[in-house]
Amino acid sequence: VLSTHHNGFGQIKLIIDQVLPIYVEKVILLDTDMILLGDVQDLQNYLDEMDRNGNLFATTEDMYKRTPSRLRYPHNGYGENTGTTLYNLKKMREEGWSEMWRAEADRLLRMLGPLAASEQDIFTSMAVYRPEVHLRLPCEYNFQMGTGALQTYCIPAKADFMKVKIPHWSGKAKWSEQTNYLPHFNNIYKCLQKIDGSRFQNAIGIDTRDPRTLLNVKAAAI
Repeated sequence: VLSTHHNGFGQIKLIIDQVLPIYVEKVILLDTDMILLGDVQDLQNYLDEMDRNGNLFATTEDMYKRTPSRLRYPHNGYGENTGTTLYNLKKMREEGWSEMWRAEADRLLRMLGPLAASEQDIFTSMAVYRPEVHLRLPCEYNFQMGTGALQTYCIPAKADFMKVKIPHWSGKAKWSEQTNYLPHFNNIYKCLQKIDGSRFQNAIGIDTRDPRTLLNVKAAAI
Protein backbone atom coordinates (compact mmCIF):
# COMPACT_ATOMS: atom_id res chain seq x y z
CA VAL A 1 0.00 0.00 0.00
CA LEU A 2 1.48 3.35 -1.01
CA SER A 3 2.33 5.37 2.09
CA THR A 4 4.45 8.31 3.21
CA HIS A 5 4.89 6.83 6.69
CA HIS A 6 8.49 6.27 7.82
CA ASN A 7 7.83 2.64 8.77
CA GLY A 8 6.54 0.41 6.01
CA PHE A 9 7.02 -2.81 7.95
CA GLY A 10 3.79 -2.22 9.86
CA GLN A 11 1.81 -3.25 6.81
CA ILE A 12 2.46 -6.87 7.71
CA LYS A 13 -0.28 -6.32 10.31
CA LEU A 14 -2.77 -6.35 7.45
CA ILE A 15 -1.83 -9.85 6.32
CA ILE A 16 -1.27 -11.65 9.63
CA ASP A 17 -4.11 -14.01 8.74
CA GLN A 18 -2.10 -15.14 5.70
CA VAL A 19 1.34 -15.16 7.30
CA LEU A 20 0.45 -17.41 10.22
CA PRO A 21 -0.63 -21.05 9.80
CA ILE A 22 -4.31 -21.89 9.68
CA TYR A 23 -4.30 -23.53 13.10
CA VAL A 24 -3.43 -20.17 14.72
CA GLU A 25 -6.84 -18.66 15.41
CA LYS A 26 -6.08 -15.74 17.75
CA VAL A 27 -3.13 -13.37 18.01
CA ILE A 28 -1.94 -10.69 20.42
CA LEU A 29 0.49 -8.48 18.49
CA LEU A 30 2.66 -5.86 20.20
CA ASP A 31 5.19 -3.53 18.60
CA THR A 32 8.81 -4.11 19.58
CA ASP A 33 9.05 -0.76 21.40
CA MET A 34 6.51 -1.77 24.04
CA ILE A 35 6.70 -3.56 27.41
CA LEU A 36 3.90 -5.64 28.89
CA LEU A 37 3.55 -4.66 32.56
CA GLY A 38 0.14 -6.19 33.23
CA ASP A 39 -1.27 -9.70 33.08
CA VAL A 40 -1.49 -11.04 29.52
CA GLN A 41 -4.71 -12.79 30.59
CA ASP A 42 -6.40 -9.38 30.44
CA LEU A 43 -5.75 -9.29 26.70
CA GLN A 44 -6.97 -12.86 26.38
CA ASN A 45 -10.21 -11.73 28.02
CA TYR A 46 -10.62 -9.12 25.29
CA LEU A 47 -10.08 -11.82 22.68
CA ASP A 48 -12.92 -13.75 24.32
CA GLU A 49 -15.08 -10.63 24.14
CA MET A 50 -14.25 -10.32 20.45
CA ASP A 51 -15.45 -13.89 19.99
CA ARG A 52 -18.77 -13.04 21.62
CA ASN A 53 -19.18 -9.84 19.60
CA GLY A 54 -17.96 -11.20 16.29
CA ASN A 55 -15.18 -8.58 16.10
CA LEU A 56 -12.24 -9.20 13.77
CA PHE A 57 -9.65 -6.94 15.38
CA ALA A 58 -9.10 -4.71 18.39
CA THR A 59 -6.90 -1.63 18.74
CA THR A 60 -6.50 1.37 21.03
CA GLU A 61 -7.08 5.00 20.22
CA ASP A 62 -4.19 7.02 18.82
CA MET A 63 -2.86 9.58 21.31
CA TYR A 64 -1.69 12.22 18.84
CA LYS A 65 -3.67 15.26 17.69
CA ARG A 66 -4.57 15.15 14.04
CA THR A 67 -2.96 17.77 11.83
CA PRO A 68 -5.28 19.65 9.45
CA SER A 69 -4.22 17.40 6.56
CA ARG A 70 -4.98 14.30 8.64
CA LEU A 71 -8.49 15.52 9.43
CA ARG A 72 -9.47 14.51 5.90
CA TYR A 73 -9.02 10.87 6.86
CA PRO A 74 -11.89 8.87 8.37
CA HIS A 75 -11.49 8.69 12.15
CA ASN A 76 -13.31 8.36 15.46
CA GLY A 77 -11.61 10.53 18.06
CA TYR A 78 -7.92 10.47 17.19
CA GLY A 79 -8.18 7.29 15.14
CA GLU A 80 -6.57 3.90 15.80
CA ASN A 81 -3.02 3.03 16.79
CA THR A 82 -1.94 -0.51 15.97
CA GLY A 83 0.89 -0.77 18.51
CA THR A 84 -1.33 -3.24 20.35
CA THR A 85 -3.55 -5.22 18.00
CA LEU A 86 -5.66 -8.26 18.80
CA TYR A 87 -6.78 -10.53 15.97
CA ASN A 88 -9.59 -13.03 15.70
CA LEU A 89 -7.92 -14.83 12.79
CA LYS A 90 -10.54 -17.55 12.51
CA LYS A 91 -13.29 -14.97 12.07
CA MET A 92 -11.13 -12.87 9.73
CA ARG A 93 -10.60 -15.82 7.41
CA GLU A 94 -14.28 -16.71 7.48
CA GLU A 95 -15.37 -13.14 6.74
CA GLY A 96 -12.87 -12.53 3.92
CA TRP A 97 -10.61 -10.04 5.70
CA SER A 98 -8.12 -9.93 2.82
CA GLU A 99 -10.71 -8.69 0.34
CA MET A 100 -12.21 -6.40 2.98
CA TRP A 101 -9.08 -4.43 3.82
CA ARG A 102 -7.87 -4.32 0.21
CA ALA A 103 -11.15 -2.76 -0.89
CA GLU A 104 -10.90 -0.16 1.88
CA ALA A 105 -7.25 0.57 1.04
CA ASP A 106 -8.16 1.07 -2.62
CA ARG A 107 -10.95 3.47 -1.65
CA LEU A 108 -8.63 5.50 0.60
CA LEU A 109 -5.85 5.66 -1.99
CA ARG A 110 -8.25 6.92 -4.64
CA MET A 111 -9.62 9.54 -2.26
CA LEU A 112 -6.42 10.66 -0.49
CA GLY A 113 -3.37 9.38 -2.35
CA PRO A 114 -0.46 7.74 -0.45
CA LEU A 115 -1.51 7.13 3.14
CA ALA A 116 0.11 9.18 5.90
CA ALA A 117 -0.08 6.52 8.61
CA SER A 118 0.16 3.41 6.44
CA GLU A 119 -1.81 0.43 7.75
CA GLN A 120 -3.18 2.47 10.67
CA ASP A 121 -5.26 4.55 8.27
CA ILE A 122 -6.80 1.36 6.90
CA PHE A 123 -7.57 -0.07 10.33
CA THR A 124 -9.01 3.30 11.36
CA SER A 125 -11.22 3.51 8.30
CA MET A 126 -12.43 -0.05 8.86
CA ALA A 127 -13.32 0.87 12.45
CA VAL A 128 -15.33 3.86 11.21
CA TYR A 129 -17.22 2.28 8.32
CA ARG A 130 -17.42 -1.28 9.63
CA PRO A 131 -17.75 -0.77 13.41
CA GLU A 132 -19.03 -4.31 13.89
CA VAL A 133 -15.59 -5.71 13.01
CA HIS A 134 -13.72 -3.58 15.56
CA LEU A 135 -13.29 -3.43 19.33
CA ARG A 136 -11.71 -0.35 20.92
CA LEU A 137 -9.34 -1.27 23.77
CA PRO A 138 -8.64 1.03 26.75
CA CYS A 139 -5.69 3.35 26.15
CA GLU A 140 -3.78 1.80 29.07
CA TYR A 141 -2.98 -1.11 26.76
CA ASN A 142 -1.07 1.14 24.36
CA PHE A 143 0.15 4.15 26.32
CA GLN A 144 1.97 6.18 23.66
CA MET A 145 4.82 8.39 24.84
CA GLY A 146 6.50 9.93 21.80
CA THR A 147 6.98 13.67 21.32
CA GLY A 148 3.56 15.23 20.95
CA ALA A 149 1.67 12.29 22.44
CA LEU A 150 -1.24 13.37 24.62
CA GLN A 151 -0.19 11.36 27.66
CA THR A 152 -2.59 13.15 29.99
CA TYR A 153 -5.43 12.37 27.57
CA CYS A 154 -5.14 8.75 28.69
CA ILE A 155 -3.82 9.22 32.24
CA PRO A 156 -4.90 12.69 33.47
CA ALA A 157 -3.24 12.49 36.89
CA LYS A 158 0.38 11.52 37.36
CA ALA A 159 -0.55 9.52 40.44
CA ASP A 160 -2.60 7.20 38.22
CA PHE A 161 0.02 6.21 35.68
CA MET A 162 0.65 2.95 37.51
CA LYS A 163 -2.57 1.89 35.73
CA VAL A 164 -0.63 1.71 32.47
CA LYS A 165 -0.51 -1.90 31.29
CA ILE A 166 1.59 -1.48 28.13
CA PRO A 167 3.82 1.59 27.70
CA HIS A 168 4.70 2.36 24.09
CA TRP A 169 7.82 4.35 23.17
CA SER A 170 6.11 5.60 20.02
CA GLY A 171 8.45 8.51 19.26
CA LYS A 172 11.49 8.35 17.01
CA ALA A 173 13.86 9.13 19.91
CA LYS A 174 12.54 6.11 21.89
CA TRP A 175 14.20 5.69 25.30
CA SER A 176 16.27 8.87 25.14
CA GLU A 177 13.19 11.08 25.57
CA GLN A 178 12.55 12.46 29.05
CA THR A 179 9.24 14.33 28.82
CA ASN A 180 6.13 13.86 30.96
CA TYR A 181 5.86 10.27 32.25
CA LEU A 182 8.80 8.94 30.24
CA PRO A 183 11.45 9.03 33.02
CA HIS A 184 9.43 6.56 35.07
CA PHE A 185 8.94 4.09 32.24
CA ASN A 186 12.50 4.57 30.97
CA ASN A 187 13.75 3.35 34.35
CA ILE A 188 11.60 0.24 34.08
CA TYR A 189 12.93 -0.36 30.59
CA LYS A 190 16.52 -0.01 31.81
CA CYS A 191 15.85 -2.50 34.57
CA LEU A 192 14.48 -5.08 32.16
CA GLN A 193 17.24 -4.37 29.68
CA LYS A 194 19.80 -5.25 32.32
CA ILE A 195 18.32 -8.63 33.15
CA ASP A 196 20.82 -10.14 30.78
CA GLY A 197 22.85 -12.64 32.75
CA SER A 198 25.52 -10.11 33.69
CA ARG A 199 25.94 -11.65 37.15
CA PHE A 200 27.16 -14.82 35.47
CA GLN A 201 29.39 -12.77 33.19
CA ASN A 202 30.99 -11.12 36.21
CA ALA A 203 31.64 -14.54 37.70
CA ILE A 204 33.81 -15.46 34.73
CA GLY A 205 35.63 -12.14 34.59
CA ILE A 206 33.59 -10.19 32.02
CA ASP A 207 33.28 -6.55 33.04
CA THR A 208 29.74 -5.12 33.11
CA ARG A 209 29.88 -1.43 33.90
CA ASP A 210 26.30 -0.80 35.02
CA PRO A 211 24.71 -2.60 37.97
CA ARG A 212 21.96 -5.02 36.94
CA THR A 213 19.55 -4.46 39.81
CA LEU A 214 16.01 -3.33 40.53
CA LEU A 215 17.30 0.05 41.71
CA ASN A 216 16.16 1.63 38.45
CA VAL A 217 12.58 0.72 39.27
CA LYS A 218 12.87 1.82 42.89
CA ALA A 219 14.30 5.16 41.78
CA ALA A 220 11.48 5.81 39.32
CA ALA A 221 9.66 9.06 39.97
CA ILE A 222 6.04 8.44 40.88
